Amino acid sequence: MTTVEFDTPFLPNAIYTRANAGEVFPYVLEPLTWSFLGPQIERGFMRCMADDFAAATPIPGGYRACGRMAGRLHLNLSVFRTVAERAPGSTARDLDVQYFGDAVASGLPAHPTGTDTVGDKARTTTAALRTMLTVDRRIRREKAAAIAALDDARRAAASLDDPVVLLDRFDRILPLYGDTFGTHVTARALTSSAVTMATGALGRIGVGQNEAIALISRLPDLESAKPSARLRAIAVRAAADPRVADVLRRAGARDELDAIDSPTARETAAAIDAFVAEFGHRGVNEFDPTAPVWGTDPSLVRQLLRHGLADADAPRQAEDPGLRGVAGMLVRRARAAIVRAETTKDNVIRTSHALRVLLGAALERMPPLDRATALALTYPQLRAVAAGGAVPREDADRRRAELAAVRDREPAEWSIGTLSFAAQTGNDTATTDDAGLAEIAGLAGSPGCATARVRVLRSADDDFDDGDVIVARVTDTAWTPLFLAASAIVTDSGGSFSHATIVARELGIPAVVNTKTATLDLRDGDLVEVDGDAGVVRIIERTERA
Repeated sequence: MTTVEFDTPFLPNAIYTRANAGEVFPYVLEPLTWSFLGPQIERGFMRCMADDFAAATPIPGGYRACGRMAGRLHLNLSVFRTVAERAPGSTARDLDVQYFGDAVASGLPAHPTGTDTVGDKARTTTAALRTMLTVDRRIRREKAAAIAALDDARRAAASLDDPVVLLDRFDRILPLYGDTFGTHVTARALTSSAVTMATGALGRIGVGQNEAIALISRLPDLESAKPSARLRAIAVRAAADPRVADVLRRAGARDELDAIDSPTARETAAAIDAFVAEFGHRGVNEFDPTAPVWGTDPSLVRQLLRHGLADADAPRQAEDPGLRGVAGMLVRRARAAIVRAETTKDNVIRTSHALRVLLGAALERMPPLDRATALALTYPQLRAVAAGGAVPREDADRRRAELAAVRDREPAEWSIGTLSFAAQTGNDTATTDDAGLAEIAGLAGSPGCATARVRVLRSADDDFDDGDVIVARVTDTAWTPLFLAASAIVTDSGGSFSHATIVARELGIPAVVNTKTATLDLRDGDLVEVDGDAGVVRIIERTERA
């Protein structure tokens, strides 16, 4: 395999996985990104595991919780399983199910049992209880800090001309990324425990697993669903004027809206501006401060609105039966935990955008340095260039060549000892011996059934027709506005409480996740039935193969 500079080694006897990590960082982490963000990601993970749960020990100057392999972020599943096994209300098996489904049956070695002492369990339980009592206060404090950091970054970008000074501001904010990231990981861990206890209580009163997940997922205050709801409101407003709707349907430029003399056009333009102001820090790959988001590339918002016109109806949610007693209390606790975890994610993304604003402003003031070369440098090298040093182009060219060799090769869902790669995805590489395949099994992601044609998407920028079944390797929250125009969602990876799955349930869109091979087994135009209750995709009709 091609050697990729800055990749981290496998720790002995560790299992590494892209599960969940692929939602957070779906693409290659460029040398620049990894050089300043990798230590913060590790610090965040260890803040959760070592401080909040007292279940792991950091490696000074190294990586224990995560790593970079073939340029992608991987999680050390062995460490995550240990934390889950020791934490109150969860087990390593629960973590496996949420990440992979029935992974052990698919070849993943089971987590070894009997290795933890009573003292290990007691320390983690005590730390977890302390964290549960204090985490909400920490979240509020970090939310205020993230908002202030973004405001400060915008002011600095507008008023400062020296790239060195801008990068000094960047350095001040960077530790907040590790803080908010760690709190987000902790909130997700507490969510896992709360969901496990709630589904167990519901099971004891005869509620099935899928129905239990649907009950827990009735979340009116979900942070990740707010952009979709706002886009729906803009679409409803635009539909009042066919000229405005036509501009949005074509993803037309802003000046086309300004040229229409009508109250609807003016209200729609103002609503789009307000959307970008409130959610401009969100987007695909939004955890990465070097990636574009809605605020830095408004054309991405226009593409989302084009599909948003397809469905201006309110989310389709079943009525809440109003559970009482212990089960009702645990369901409410699990819902609150999910909402809390999504709020902590927004804190990370807002901090990421503050870094993005400062980094972008610094690069604009370094004219000899193009973006592609900048991404291939390390952060110390970038700072040296900002101070007037020469651009190390040979280093940049070598690193770009290394990453080009692995960029289109997706690592396997998990690897042991050495990195494994998944089969390639896409219509040009789909399996050819699939004529007899009748259905694809996965996890029940969001209830409901839908029958429609398939569109396999490699990224959220790919086009599709309204009403298609979106099939993707993985989706993150920034994909979810596309769900407004889709009949259903099918993914290769993801769990019952991944970000996008939660939002799909909130929007009432059927979803089947963790199919492992849907992007290989399905091609554009295949007619399928997506059964989100059973976790199955039934193939009704194959499109003609070339």
